Amino acid sequence: AILRHAAHAKLCDSLVHGGLEAGVVASMVHDMRPVVAAPGERILEAGQPDPAAYVFAAGRAHAVDDRGHEEYLSVGAILSNHEFRQVAKRVGVPTRRVTFHVERCRGLPPQASLVARAAGASACDPFVEVTVVSKTVFGQSVKTCRTRVRRFSTDPLYDETFSLKAYHQTRTALITVYNWARGVEGRRLGQVEVEVQDPKNRRPRWHRLRDARGRRAGDVRLRVAFDPLDEAEISKTAEVTVVADGFCHLYELSFGAQAGVKRYIRGLRLTLAKRLETLDDAPAVDWRPAAGALDALAPDALTPARGFEAYAA
Repeated sequence: AILRHAAHAKLCDSLVHGGLEAGVVASMVHDMRPVVAAPGERILEAGQPDPAAYVFAAGRAHAVDDRGHEEYLSVGAILSNHEFRQVAKRVGVPTRRVTFHVERCRGLPPQASLVARAAGASACDPFVEVTVVSKTVFGQSVKTCRTRVRRFSTDPLYDETFSLKAYHQTRTALITVYNWARGVEGRRLGQVEVEVQDPKNRRPRWHRLRDARGRRAGDVRLRVAFDPLDEAEISKTAEVTVVADGFCHLYELSFGAQAGVKRYIRGLRLTLAKRLETLDDAPAVDWRPAAGALDALAPDALTPARGFEAYAA
């Protein structure tokens, strides 16, 4: 159930496996297994064959392209250079840069009661997550970056800058403020959508945050710049090297499982006569009962019915 929730929808939305029926993808998910990447481990290597395809479940890792540009990976991303190459064949490589400078937040709602704060609990431990969504012909390209956690503050100061490569049709970015909690993703405090190509957002501006119920949840101050990449910054290949920054939890889809699905699909495309021909090439099955199967029965119990049961066994 966990694998189906974490990986099935991602594979169905991918370019390589998106054309398969949901039942076929479910069979592939059944063959997936959880793996853990240690800090510093290279999950993918540009220019080398992929060891497998992965779905990034949890942790922190970054990708490095052939120009040396680093970007942090979003949870739920499919890690496969084969997938990246197929995407590049259809929409090309990113040719724009989105730069975010997150200055500060103010008026965030406290997450601890007055009694808990009097006992030393933190009122709020916020961090800001920026998600850039680029809509392409095959779906959505999602990239994420986040600030450091600022402890014990409802008016945190960040002063952090991030740069992400994006497609020219990128329009918006989601700015989400979370309250950090150990071992979990964090509780969402508020969110706002920002137009990345709006010239007004190139200077620092306050943006009002709204919680899940639409209520005001403070403000965030940032600026956004959307610029074309220089020719030397545009990647020549879609392949990247993925490195784990900490312990990363992944779901691995081996190439053996993918090959089994390919054989199954090729078999479905064959006519009935061709399928029967493949059965003729298979070794003959010996349907005779195993030696001693009938002798194991008592002589007085060797009725025709019991004899058939022993034969079937």
